[in-house]
Amino acid sequence: MRQLTSHLYSGNTDTGQSVLHRDDMIDAFRRAIEHRSRLPDEVTILIGEADSMSYRDLQNRLGRLIHGEQTWRTLTMPKLLAAAGAWLEDRLEAVIPRPHRRRGQ
Repeated sequence: MRQLTSHLYSGNTDTGQSVLHRDDMIDAFRRAIEHRSRLPDEVTILIGEADSMSYRDLQNRLGRLIHGEQTWRTLTMPKLLAAAGAWLEDRLEAVIPRPHRRRGQ
């Protein structure tokens, strides 16, 4: 479904977000605990992806896969406006529920 909100983003579209599956996170914690005697007193462990796809690239890829569009237009909006819109959308859902989303999600 092509909704206005699928074209809005409140951050830098050239930035990516590393993804980590819950099971992988639990495994990393387990291994760190198991090997704690061999680790230095202070250590930083990166368990996410070293490289991640930018939000813009991700939107374009999803737009191609779902809608067949080569470029998905994404508009950057101020964080305060995005927060106000999300708050309003949440309040309106009690009156105008979205058919594709169950309440509480």
